[in-house]
Amino acid sequence: MQTLNNIIEKNTQRAEVCSQVRAIVRYADPSTWPIADAVFKLLQANHINYKDEGLEIGMILVGDAGPSAAIQSVAESVQAGRISPMHFAAANAGAAIGICCTAFNFHGPTLAITLPVKTGKSIAEMMASRWLNDKSAKIMIIVTYENIDGEISANASLNTE
Repeated sequence: MQTLNNIIEKNTQRAEVCSQVRAIVRYADPSTWPIADAVFKLLQANHINYKDEGLEIGMILVGDAGPSAAIQSVAESVQAGRISPMHFAAANAGAAIGICCTAFNFHGPTLAITLPVKTGKSIAEMMASRWLNDKSAKIMIIVTYENIDGEISANASLNTE
């Protein structure tokens, strides 16, 4: 399983971003980190300065795996009679988008599509195109993710005007 510490060990520049996120985010489902890592690699590969305040970047997340550890934690907490607010917030399908928006300074439209990638990717592409055409964003990032043998596999793609 890819964790924040695994990502930090891989790359010092990613470590800087991840340590910034760690300072702000007290809990995130483990499925968040491969998604954030895919976005970081895409930004780096395309030389996108995500620290540029004026750059409107939006993100669409497509996948039906969901934040299973956080969901399980909330379900178990219900049984005990008290739900952790941190785990509750992390248990929604769009939580990884929130982490990416925080880490990478995104200020564009966002959407979580909770469908299998095969079905949801075309919807994501249509929405990204619409948001780019109406100037809601200058860049749209589509991240698809799947649970493959217990591991989250994430791929990010760039869509521009």
